Parts: sequence; C-alpha cells; structure tokens
Amino acid sequence: MKAVSILAILWWTVRLCFSLACPRECRCDKGRKIVFCNERGLKYVPYGIPTNTRVLHLQGNVIVNSPTSEENLRRLSSLRKLDLHGNKLTSFPKKLPSSLEYISLQRNHLKYVGRDVLSGLTRLTELHLDGNNITSAGISRSAFKNALSLQVLVMTGNLLTSLPLNLPPSIRFLRLDKNRIDVVSSSAAKTLTSLSAIDLSHNRINTGLDEGAFSQLSSLRSLNLQANLLHSVPKYLPTGLNELLLAKNKIKFIRSDATALNSLSGLKKLDLSSNQIESVQVSAFDGLINLRSVELHDNPWRCDCYLLYLKSWSSETAAIIGSQGNVRCYSPGAFQGVTLGSIDVETLSEQCAETSGNAISRQNIGTSILGFGFSGFKAHDPDYLTYIAIYGKLLCSNCTVDTMNPLTKAVEVLEVTATKPVNSTKNQLSNLDPDTRYVICVYTSYTSANDVTVTSCQEFRTAVNPVKENETVRRKSLPSWLVVTMSAVLFSTVVVIIMLIVWKVYTSRSTVTKSSYVTSHERYLPPQYVQPDVTYPTTGNGVEIHTYSGNDVKRCCAGLSASTTTLDARPEFDVALLVRTHNTVRPNSHSDTDVASTTQTGITEANGSIDSLTYAAATLPRRPTSQIYSHFHCDVTPRHNDSRYSWFGSPSTDLDDTGVYV
Repeated sequence: MKAVSILAILWWTVRLCFSLACPRECRCDKGRKIVFCNERGLKYVPYGIPTNTRVLHLQGNVIVNSPTSEENLRRLSSLRKLDLHGNKLTSFPKKLPSSLEYISLQRNHLKYVGRDVLSGLTRLTELHLDGNNITSAGISRSAFKNALSLQVLVMTGNLLTSLPLNLPPSIRFLRLDKNRIDVVSSSAAKTLTSLSAIDLSHNRINTGLDEGAFSQLSSLRSLNLQANLLHSVPKYLPTGLNELLLAKNKIKFIRSDATALNSLSGLKKLDLSSNQIESVQVSAFDGLINLRSVELHDNPWRCDCYLLYLKSWSSETAAIIGSQGNVRCYSPGAFQGVTLGSIDVETLSEQCAETSGNAISRQNIGTSILGFGFSGFKAHDPDYLTYIAIYGKLLCSNCTVDTMNPLTKAVEVLEVTATKPVNSTKNQLSNLDPDTRYVICVYTSYTSANDVTVTSCQEFRTAVNPVKENETVRRKSLPSWLVVTMSAVLFSTVVVIIMLIVWKVYTSRSTVTKSSYVTSHERYLPPQYVQPDVTYPTTGNGVEIHTYSGNDVKRCCAGLSASTTTLDARPEFDVALLVRTHNTVRPNSHSDTDVASTTQTGITEANGSIDSLTYAAATLPRRPTSQIYSHFHCDVTPRHNDSRYSWFGSPSTDLDDTGVYV
C-alpha cells in the first residue's frame, strides 16, 4: 500500500511539474496564466506549454499547419484566448480546445473555412479572420453553424464578393470592410437579428444592395458604408439606427424620402462628407430630430435655389456641422469657393430661371387629344426635380398667352383640370373639347402652381370636330327659295337640251332619206344627160370656171331665161351641172370632188337658145361616193310623182330643200 501511494504521489508531482513548466522559447506569466511565444520565429506550436494557460500569444511567427502544432494546442484544455495572427497558416486549425472564446487568425494565408473547423467551439465569441485570402466561394455554408455564441466576426481585407450566408444570429459586430463585396442580399442579412454594428466600408456596393436588406435588423445601431459606389442614401434602414456613415461615395443629391433619411428619427451621427452632393431636397433632413453631428464638407455644392433648404436647415438645426467652414460652393463659377453661410437667400433664389413656355412643343393634335413635347430639362437639374404640366381652357376670349401681362398668374386665366409629370418626348392630354383653346404651363416640383406665370405657358387649339364642321356648312347654305329657283332653271335647261337633241336626230334622219333618193334615182337619168368629160383649170382662189359652146347647151336649155341662174348646194351635198352632148358616155362613177356652187352665165334669149354656160365649182373634201346632180331639162317627165324630191322639173322647180335653184 505504501508503495502504491508513493507512486501516485510521484505521478502527480511529475504532472504538476510539467503543467507548471514553461517552454524555453516562451515567457510565462504563471500568475495570470498567460504565455508569450510571439515573434520567436517558431514554425510549430512548442511542446510543454502549461496546460492551465488561458491566454497564448503565438503571433508574429512562421507557424504552418502541422499535426504537431494541432496536438500541442489540443492539450490546452483551459485555453480561452489564442492569438495566431501573422503566421503562415493556410487552413483553419482543427480540433481546437472547446474552451476557446477568442481566436485570432488574421494576416495568415487562409483561403478556405470548412464546415467542421468551428465544431465544438460552443464558447467562441470572437473570431478574427481578417487579412487573409478567403473568398465567398471558400466559406462553407455550414462553417459557422456550430458557433452559437459567436458575437464578433472580423473578416476585413479578404476577397469576399458578397455577404456570407448562414451567419449565426448571435453576431453583434460584423466587420467585412476592405473586401470586394458588391452584393448584399436580404436573405444573407435577415439572419443577423442581434447585429448591432456592421462595417461594409471600402467595398464595391452600389446597385447590388437589396432595397431593405437591413430593414429587419431591429438591433442595428451603426452602419458603415463609407468608400463604396452608392449613388443615393439606402432606403428602408432600421429606424433605431444611431450612426450612418456614407462618406466617400458617389451620392449626388439628397432626396426627401420617407423611406430614407426621414425615417431615421433616432439617428445621432450622419457623415455625408467627400461625396458628389450638389443639393438637398426640401425637407430631406426634417426627420432627423435627434441628430447631434453631421459632416457635409468636401462636396461640390451648387449654390442656387435648390440649396435654399440646406441653408435654412443648417441655421436652425441643433446638430453640430463638422468643418462647417468647408461647406463651400463649387458652382456657379461666380460663387466658387464661397462658404454657403455667407450667401444670402435672395442671391440663391435668383440663380434658378423660370421654366420657359418655348420649351413646350406641339407633337400631334386631335379633336379630343393633344400631344406635346418638353425640352426644358437642364443638365444641372437635381434628380429629385420633377417637371409638372398644368393645362386648361383659356378663359379670356380675345387674349392670347403672348399678349397677357407676364405678371398675371397662369392659374388666373386657366380653368385648371389636371397636372401630370412630363418627360422629354411623350406627353398626351385626353378628353379635351374640340375646337377649343387650351394653355399648357410647366413648372417644377420645387415651386407650386400658384407661382406659375404665363411666361411658362404655351397656347394650343384642338382640332375641329368633323360633325360640327358639317353642321356649320349646313347653317351657311343658300336660302330655300333660291335653291328652288335654281333647280327650276336647271330643269328647264335640261329640257331644252333634250329637245334640241331630239330635233337634231330628226333632221339628221331627213338628210339621210334625201341622200338615199339621190343615190337611188341616179340610175334613172337619161343617157343623154351626162357629165362633161372635160378637164377643169383651177384659178388662184380655188374656184374652177368652165365655158361651154352654145350648141351643146342650146338643145337642153332652149327655153330658159337669159338671166343668170345660180345653183347653190349645201356643204353636205355634191352639186354638178349635167349637160346633154351628142357623143359622150355617162361615167360609171362620180368625181371625188365636192362642188360648193354652180353658176350659169352667158345665156341669151335669141331664138330661145343658150350661147354659153359658165360652170363654177368650189372644191371641198366630201365623201367620194355621195354626189347629187342638179339638172337642166326641157321636156323630160319625172319618174316618180313626188314633186318635192323630183330629179327633173321646170327651171323654177325647187330641187329639194337644199337651196339649189336652176
């Protein structure tokens, strides 16, 4: 029994000696149970570190991953804080003591955080992984699921491109600054229900920030988004936020938005310095009732009417404006470098010109629609500025926009019916009255309709309704009595024309009948009455004159008067003088020459004889087959009993109604 007791005492003595021993490479503070092995050029965790050590400093060495180092660390069952930053580790050490509350692995060469590395570390509250090469793809989705007590996670200076997923809800402080993060999703942030402060500065966050990504983080008090690519203040931030840092972004205008700054009634510190801010919309800061400090310096402020609100607010707020002397105008050029506080309100107001009505142009006009364009936008207009069109009927009957007094308010001469925002190209008003004068005026959201003057207006007239136009024509038509009179005259004219046409047709038929008589009776001429087969000389005036000796004529015309008889045929007949000869043969066909007149001259009464006969003919172009013969005969009896159309008669007989007499 004594031997066993002695062995037990020896074993505990040896164990106590080892537990209290300090490696020669280290310095041990036994009272505080702290071991300093930092900056010793160690490649491995030394053996023999007291097992009751609570704090172990191994930073600044060249320790690499090895089973020996992991085994020597595993023996330290009382270890609470382990500092391994600034070594050569490429992976997270495995099977670390479950007693650890703090681990620092910053500035190593870590690229991957596996799913089991934090297994069993249920007491771990703070983990530093900053300054490594960890990527978003290099973090297992379940890497932090067992770190149920983790409150501080620092991953500054890695290669992350998004907010890590499935972080434990126990985290209160999260530092992800100086990464490459451009995506912050609502799904990644919603689990951080205990988060009090998050640092996302020096990343690439812009449009990848989900609207309302932090809205569910009711415990969030500090949000650092400095040195990102934001163009506006994020919306739907937690109302309990105390600190909002937005310096060094690309914010150009501060909007008055109930979902942005105006919702942060608990905000105490606001940093908007070193942005690109030109102006602040009216009432943008009205909701910051608990603000204690604000930074607005190093922005290119444009000192015009859109900065009137900021000037007024800065003089009334209780918040301290840091570097207020550096809140200076950048433009217009006349005020460059001048502090905002030194410019009076009137000067700022004069820097904004009234919208010109000439910027309103007609595009299309109908009876009930009116399309117009607007070209009055200015390059320096704030993005929160809206142009609004106001339109209505022109109340004055004999006036135009151009003749109105420029000081007259547009609303006093307009029957206002509606307002609507306008863009540069497509604007259309509908449900208008046809043939009506309308006036369109444009003003900005920075002003009100009551401030609009006629210089900002343009007059238009809708098209005439086709129905009303027809009614106008009917109203201007001729009187009914005049219409009746004109109708009667027109009817009479038509009747007369019809009668003339009928008469013309009738006379034409008579002519055709007479022509047929001539043609049909030609074969009944006696053989002794033939056309003389002679050649007719032509005079210069186009009249042919021929003289015949008396013997050939005397036999035919022995009893005729000595006076000259003229044969005058109408133009539509061919008239020829036929004489009786002794030895002539009747031609088979007639000449193609139309005869206008035949004159008999030189007739004497001696012994009832005719000395000579002069034949005159005017040649006209006629139908070659239609010829009519007028004859002289003394003793021939007609072949038919119609004395009117007889081919043979006394010298005084009317040969048809052609006006031909012998």
